[in-house]
Amino acid sequence: MIGRKILATGLTSLALFAVGCGGDEGSTTPTTDAGGGGGGTGMTYDYVISQLTLDNSMMIPNRGAFGYNVDGRFTPATGRQPADCDKDDYFSPVDSDQNMGTCTAGQANGGASCRGGVDNQLPSIAETVGGLVGGGSDIGALVQGQINDGSLAVIVRVEGVNGAPGPTLNDDSVTVKIYPFAHPMFANCASVGQPNQMYQIDPDSVVGGNIAMARFTYQGRIVNGRLQVATTDLTRPGFSLGIPVSSTTLNLNLYAVSLRVTMGATSGSNGNLGGMILRSDLVSTLAMARDLLPAGISAETVNGLIGGFVDIATDSMNRPGMGSCDMGNAGGIGAGLGFATQIANVSPTVGPRPTSGTCGARGASGDAGR
Repeated sequence: MIGRKILATGLTSLALFAVGCGGDEGSTTPTTDAGGGGGGTGMTYDYVISQLTLDNSMMIPNRGAFGYNVDGRFTPATGRQPADCDKDDYFSPVDSDQNMGTCTAGQANGGASCRGGVDNQLPSIAETVGGLVGGGSDIGALVQGQINDGSLAVIVRVEGVNGAPGPTLNDDSVTVKIYPFAHPMFANCASVGQPNQMYQIDPDSVVGGNIAMARFTYQGRIVNGRLQVATTDLTRPGFSLGIPVSSTTLNLNLYAVSLRVTMGATSGSNGNLGGMILRSDLVSTLAMARDLLPAGISAETVNGLIGGFVDIATDSMNRPGMGSCDMGNAGGIGAGLGFATQIANVSPTVGPRPTSGTCGARGASGDAGR
């Protein structure tokens, strides 16, 4: 049987491909920064993710889905083409440019004039995997629980911001640094999700122990107060995360990564992140982690199960919307997640595990924070 902690971490990885934690100034107060902002000086803002939303698939038709139109297609309810992979697209309630027509949350499929394009099978995957745990576990609740107990701390750093966060802010060039591991430095987990809390970056998130050298760094922009990041190089993952599980490391790669969030002075709202996982990558990853799967399940069964979630056709160059959904191991799986953030303080030094006595630590070892 799959452990709930492992399961929640794995599902988080599938969804958190583009998010990380960061900071090198040790202060919540916006600081001057020489990077981003088209190369000029600007302000730096650190945010910690305080809430993750993993939609229930039964709610999506009326509420819409997080994620993005990865393949550029708008799958119709009838008259589908082979490249539609026989999967519905959903409408986005937070980013209207992912839709065609006018879409309204609360109306069935966004309303009569709505054609959504969002590719997101993560809710269905979570429900299926939750069934393997036993009792239909709520994976979204497990992931949120990791945030609440301090074992999952994700901070988004935005550098080179020329102006104050708000609906009138526009900046055509900012730097976004992603750090997959951070640890709370406060004792009471009730403070998780509160503004101005102190966090420490894990050295696995940076190069050479230098917080300024985030392993994952992106160029983005701010449009009407909304931070936007997108990767377009399909020859390599836009984000890759190695998850140590027992004696195995699960390497989960995301292509065509996109992240958006509305930046505020003390919090971020309407966060939307997503992209595409290659079917072949996920099958290979699970093949190397047989101990995570129920006893007796064959490789063919795993391949067939994963293939059932493919909603994006790909070709040999990993281009979404082209090629095949099911020829060999072709195809991609769209995934999306909603999030909210709070402004955070970040220590100027790195630390490999939570300090004993802090939120997220278990005794002196602090293994819960990894």
